[in-house]
Order: sequence, then C-alpha cells, then structure tokens
Amino acid sequence: MGRECDACSTTQRSWLIHTGKNRSLLLQKRNRLLKKLYNKGKIDSTTYQLALQEPIPEHPYALPQLAPHLLDYCRKQKEGKIYHLTVNYLLQQRINQTIDLHHRKLRSNEIHNAAAIVVEVKTGKVLAYCGNTTPIKNKNHQNQVDIIQAPRSTGSILKPFLYAASLQDGILLPQQLIADIPTYYENFAPKNYHRTYSGAVKADEALSRSLNVPAVRMLKDYDIGRFCSILQKTGLNTIKSAPDYYGLSLILGGAETKLFELSGAYAPWPET
Repeated sequence: MGRECDACSTTQRSWLIHTGKNRSLLLQKRNRLLKKLYNKGKIDSTTYQLALQEPIPEHPYALPQLAPHLLDYCRKQKEGKIYHLTVNYLLQQRINQTIDLHHRKLRSNEIHNAAAIVVEVKTGKVLAYCGNTTPIKNKNHQNQVDIIQAPRSTGSILKPFLYAASLQDGILLPQQLIADIPTYYENFAPKNYHRTYSGAVKADEALSRSLNVPAVRMLKDYDIGRFCSILQKTGLNTIKSAPDYYGLSLILGGAETKLFELSGAYAPWPET
C-alpha cells in the first residue's frame, strides 16, 4: 500500500513542477512539449528552434479568463474531451470590453446582466463568446449564469423567419399590402408597440418597422404548426412544444429560445 502511494506521489510530482523550483526539470518538460508540437506539425522548425532559446518563466502567470462561460460550457458537455475552439483572441477582447462598457452605463439602472456571441455566418464558427458581465465571482447578480445558453423570450426576433418562409413558399410578396388595423382572435388582440395602426402597409415595411398586428396576421395565414416546423429545422430546438401551446403569440415573444441556437439559426437555411 505504501509503495502504491509513493508511486502516485512521484507521478504527480513529475507533472506538477513549480516554476520557482526544480527549474532544470521544468526546462526538460518544456522542451519535450515543444518537440511533440514540432513532430505533430503544429509548429515549424524555425518556431521550434526559437522556442527552445526562450527562457522559462520566473513565476506562475494567471490563466487567461477571456471566455470563462464558454470554458464552463465545454466542460459540462463531456469531461476530459479536447475541444478545438475557433475563438478569435482580439475579437473576444473587444466583445468583453464592449459588454463591460455598456454594463458600466446601465448598472445605475439596475441592469447587471448582458451577453454577446459572434458567429461567422458561412462556417458557423464561434468567434467570440461572452456569457455574462464580469466578474463572475460576484454572485449578487448571478453573473456566473451563462445567458447565451439560458432560454429567454424571443420577442420580435422570429419575424424575419416568418417573412422569409412566407416569401420562399410563395404566399407573400415584399410589396404586398397587409392590414394593420385593430384585430381580435378569440381571446387575443395583438397591438403594435406604439399603440397606433397604419391601415394597409407593405409586407417589407411591416417587417422593418416590426409591426405586431401584420406579423400575427402573417402567422395565421402561414399556419403555426408549419412555422414551428421551420423553426426547428433552423436549429431552434428549445421551441419544441405543440403549436397550440404557443398560439399566435409565438411571433411576438410567446416562446423561449437560447441565444446560442438563435445565432446559429441565422446561418444559411438547410435545403428542403
């Protein structure tokens, strides 16, 4: 039993080497790693030779915390799995700074949470991922919660999907007039944000102005179940209840989805 413990502690010591002690062992370990990277083609011969000439650090440096929520998300997917992330270092810094800037302005109004994700449309690669405001150690405002992965009301952001689906299926034209008048559907009466009506409005203008009444009318004409099927095909898997559960309010924020799914849904549509 004692020998097994000695073997374990020896193995651990060989992996955990403090930068201020056993510097010769640390140098050997560093060089072995560089050689592995060179042999696997991760670095070229020039980089390898120059890296060997670099001095080893005098003391430990703090690990970067540029995308802690993304790191936590990957860890929860599968322990021990190696992920090859596509985050752009400079863009991630800029997004973090932007979120921090707006947080400083808005926190006086008790707005303490915000999130942003940047996705390359053509490839779907995540270039920046900021799950919440910092610091995440301060749990007074639940900054540790990854808002990108948390279901939230869709608001009006599904309207472009309905508009595109209606155009694609040939039941709507951009210049087609849609009634924007007081309308009642049994126990549901949609209203525009400014509580005004425009009478007859062109479909593309109704979308650009985010008018609620024409959007509900378009959804009724398109069919809720049919639209839910389209949303699921685009990757909005959080919207999975029966169409009757959402009703016509679906197009006005009556459903919840994740920002992570929503950003991917704006990529090119799959062929049907």
